[in-house]
Amino acid sequence: MRQPPALAAAPDGASRPAAERWRPWLRATLLLTGLVVAVRLLAPQAEEVPASLTAILDAHPGWLVVAVGLAFLPYLAAALALQGAVPQRLPYRHLTQIQVAGAFATVIAPAGLATLALTARYLDRAGVPRAQAVAAVATARIATTAGHLLLLVLLAPIALDHVTLNAPPPHWLLPATATATGIATILRRSPTARARTATLNAWIGDPLRQVAPNGPRAGLLAGGSMAISATRAMTLYACLLTLGAQAPLLVVIALFLTAEAAGMLTTSPAGLGVMDGIAITGLATLGVATATAIAAILLFRLLTFWTPIIPGALTLWRLHHHRLV
Repeated sequence: MRQPPALAAAPDGASRPAAERWRPWLRATLLLTGLVVAVRLLAPQAEEVPASLTAILDAHPGWLVVAVGLAFLPYLAAALALQGAVPQRLPYRHLTQIQVAGAFATVIAPAGLATLALTARYLDRAGVPRAQAVAAVATARIATTAGHLLLLVLLAPIALDHVTLNAPPPHWLLPATATATGIATILRRSPTARARTATLNAWIGDPLRQVAPNGPRAGLLAGGSMAISATRAMTLYACLLTLGAQAPLLVVIALFLTAEAAGMLTTSPAGLGVMDGIAITGLATLGVATATAIAAILLFRLLTFWTPIIPGALTLWRLHHHRLV
């Protein structure tokens, strides 16, 4: 005999308060873990900062121009991916401007939430139905993450075949990985996480089924998503060349993808701190001088995070002035 609706829903209702009580503690644990890892990685390198600044001042101008150009390509790639996620044809110029404006919005809210809201607002103003706009933003975001992980899976074995480590892995690597895996497992198994996963599947299931049979849209979504991570990794490699450092290209790309994937787990904008520390440690392990590794990451952050803030703010003002957002 069927149970009454109230009795059938009781287990979920009883488990929800417990999940809600645990969620702030899990978020605080993730934030604290990220801060500890960042401090542990960056603190020993503090004495190398003056030498790193000197190395930046002596940068090769030709490769610096290449790095600046590569730093702009992720915005173009993100615009292509967003167009692939939206059924309607939208002006590519406006899609690119939204990505540039997101460089300023990223500073406002962690994990790119402000950028997602800005994109959804633009799509709504462009005439895309609200449900489709939210689904398109979620689809583009998930495709970007999937493209990042796919590149990492493809390049990691190749990179490992072409590298000889000059130093053993840090002793904290295994405990940190185990801690992150345990936290992720707890988050995934919580009732709240399962409910959100079901909601997310409902949001993006239909858009993905519509994109998959459409060759041009699928190509834009997949190609643009992978190009975002690939061009950012190439920017870091160009920064190394700007400073006169030499390292295997595929290894640097795989290292960057790993560091940025770890940065995605934090709540800091663009994974500041954790991504930087892992990248510096990894480059030093590959034989790059510590001062040069720090200089490369500082230059990379200057080109991809700090410098775009002002153009992003101006672009956001212009979009708002023309009532596009």
